[in-house]
Amino acid sequence: MTTKIITIFKYITIAFIATLSFTSCESDFENVGGDLVDNGVFDTKKIDLDLIAYTKNIDASRVDNIESFKITSLKMPLGIYNTADFGLLKSSLITQVSLPSGLDWADNPNLDAVYLEIPYDATSVREAGDTKPKFELNNILGDQDVTYQVRVMRLGTFLSRLDPADPSKAKKYYSDKVYTLEEELYPWTDFKPSINDTVAYYDRTMLDTAVNGYAEIQVQDTIKHTDNNPFIRFPLDKNFFIDNFIGGNQANFENNNDFQSFFKGIVIEVAGSDGSIMMLDTSLGNLNLYYTNTVTKTEVETDVDKDLDGDGDIDNTSVTYDERTKKTATFSLGGIRTNHFDRDYSSANGNTQITTPNMVDGEKKLYVQGAAGSIAVIDLFNGVDITALRNRNLLINEANLTFYIDNQNDNDIPNRLLLFKLDADGTNPDTQVLDAITENTFFNGYLQKDGDNPTKYKVNITDYISEILKKEDFTTPSKLGLKIYNGLDTPSTVNDTIVTDHSWNPKGVVLYGNKYLETDVDYSKRLKLEIYYTELNN
Repeated sequence: MTTKIITIFKYITIAFIATLSFTSCESDFENVGGDLVDNGVFDTKKIDLDLIAYTKNIDASRVDNIESFKITSLKMPLGIYNTADFGLLKSSLITQVSLPSGLDWADNPNLDAVYLEIPYDATSVREAGDTKPKFELNNILGDQDVTYQVRVMRLGTFLSRLDPADPSKAKKYYSDKVYTLEEELYPWTDFKPSINDTVAYYDRTMLDTAVNGYAEIQVQDTIKHTDNNPFIRFPLDKNFFIDNFIGGNQANFENNNDFQSFFKGIVIEVAGSDGSIMMLDTSLGNLNLYYTNTVTKTEVETDVDKDLDGDGDIDNTSVTYDERTKKTATFSLGGIRTNHFDRDYSSANGNTQITTPNMVDGEKKLYVQGAAGSIAVIDLFNGVDITALRNRNLLINEANLTFYIDNQNDNDIPNRLLLFKLDADGTNPDTQVLDAITENTFFNGYLQKDGDNPTKYKVNITDYISEILKKEDFTTPSKLGLKIYNGLDTPSTVNDTIVTDHSWNPKGVVLYGNKYLETDVDYSKRLKLEIYYTELNN
């Protein structure tokens, strides 16, 4: 194992440090920068190493739910998010639709309404004495009072789970993929999230009584979700589903594979220049067809005696009547789900830093955003004589990177960042920093606050730096990346070292970079590598 002495140990006396060091197992010292001798004297010190850091634009991120088994509830963005620092993000949503089991339209089905329904991420805030349900919408960024445009299209691109070029591998869907669109199922319409969207009303086509000749009548019906939770509902083109679902080729509904080949899915598109973006678990959503079918009965088949034709005789077996039964065919938004992102940095404060960063000297500000946004690149040992450091017999007690926050909008700032090793030439996957596997508890990366004010993120990379500064069998340093953390980033085993390029979270944060002079007001907040070490004096 790698010898580390965490932060608190630097305050302990030199004598105790020496005692602790000599009672450690010999294998510990084989992993540090220096060798020990019996009569050595230790000095505990700190050095700050300057570095180079800049922002890198990410053209596209992986946004499908394939292989997302480590996330119990995958929320995907839908909407428009415009910020001063990061500019405009528009996120459309693409999803397959799954065939319900036992689908049977029965006799004379009459389709009354078709709704695409997706529940909001909401929390009940109903208190004792409240006469009506009350909710609070969660995971929405931006201005919820600004209206933007939404439409629903039939997907024309088949979503495959396996890569056609190599069926032994999973297919990957990236945020810049363009999809074929077919019929418009819901035209461009103004939209903004509403906590009051708890019920929808539509007309059911039922039959009147015998006295009125069993004429068709319209009866208002309602749609509510469990506990009256608020939900998004888009009324889709009823005629399309009459022609293609109820009246279409029923061979398309024999099994789910046939169905998804015929009806490949839906696309929820967004348009506009401002608004809000919602994180939705679309696996909880459904495409619901509300219909009635006809059951023909005769007078003697009824449980309750009826004079169906009004002649005073309740035993006329030749008298028949039709009874309408309310039905709902529920097609879940199951299978493959993904996103398409459109980005525009032209009006963003970070436009220059994101699109044309100074990779030689670094930058004052680092712009880090998820959802195919941007990461920070950190070159730890730029201009540092690593060989000289390795020859100094350093026992690394602690090594940290502290990222101080420049923007202060707590709602828009991510709760956690991930530091990882960037692949040198971009041909191989990025990998975890050693500490993410060996010392995940200390690795950190979580947002820290001073009271209610977000201040910084701190990442402990003691093991990683120890491996770099060993005199023998050292690790060659690579550039590091810093991105918005997502649920797939935590290693599940010691062999789980690959950092995926999934990214759905649209939150972003502006951090202090490295390019500051000692005379600058914010010099103390500059990004630097802090190393606490013990040096053997011969």
